Amino acid sequence: MKGGSHRYDLVVLGGGTAGLVSSGAAAGLEPVQPRIDFTRVMEHVARAIATVAPHDSPERLRAVGVEVIEAEGRFVAPGRIETAGRTLRWRTAIIATGSHPVLPPLTGLDQAQALTTENLWDLRELPPRLVVLGGGPIGCELAQAFARLGSHVTLVELADRLLLKEEPEASALIADRLCSEGVDIRTRTRARGVHDGELLLEGGETLAFDRILVAAGRAPRSAAIGLDRVGVNIDDRGAVIVDDRLRARSRGSRSPTPRSRASACPKRRRASAGATA
Repeated sequence: MKGGSHRYDLVVLGGGTAGLVSSGAAAGLEPVQPRIDFTRVMEHVARAIATVAPHDSPERLRAVGVEVIEAEGRFVAPGRIETAGRTLRWRTAIIATGSHPVLPPLTGLDQAQALTTENLWDLRELPPRLVVLGGGPIGCELAQAFARLGSHVTLVELADRLLLKEEPEASALIADRLCSEGVDIRTRTRARGVHDGELLLEGGETLAFDRILVAAGRAPRSAAIGLDRVGVNIDDRGAVIVDDRLRARSRGSRSPTPRSRASACPKRRRASAGATA
């Protein structure tokens, strides 16, 4: 095709014996759809998680001298944490309690056995119809993955485009790719509730599903750990307010929180401490 381009399944460079045999053999193959064993795929994921697990285990930390207390903990005063019936005294504390998936307040969602990034990996049967709530990075990634594995995927996003934190051009590129792979994208779409295997949309439309995956963001695990007892303030989402050195500070203050010397780990970074809060 002069002046244009074409995508081939196979290109053979060279017309010798090897080129003739390989091109002839390839041309005789009948096209087939690959058969995917979803159970084996998920078991592979489980094995990968199990391989990494020892590096994050309490045993590894104990081996290098960290005292690990597997219990809930909370600040009770500057310099003190209570956990497992003990009071721990500290000079500096790191708040690294992580985050959890947010479940939107949709009527009936609690009865739908919704999937999140915390329980998705337990699946062993591929859902024929999957609805994904949320068009952020996690929603887009998992929508594409399940579409490639064979699910009919519908991605529902309230905003007018996917990936709001990215440039519009990047958002459009991802949306086009997902559409080309069979994902049904519904932007500017508000969900009203869940009933009997259907997602109820504003305007009366319904989307039938076998499983529903919620990827509507995450929220910090900052409740009930006593941050108010050490002068640490949080924002409306529950995230610890920090200065440019990631030191906890009071709302509206330019200085670290007096006497507490607490620090917050940056997003997507992990740290270990002697007690889990």
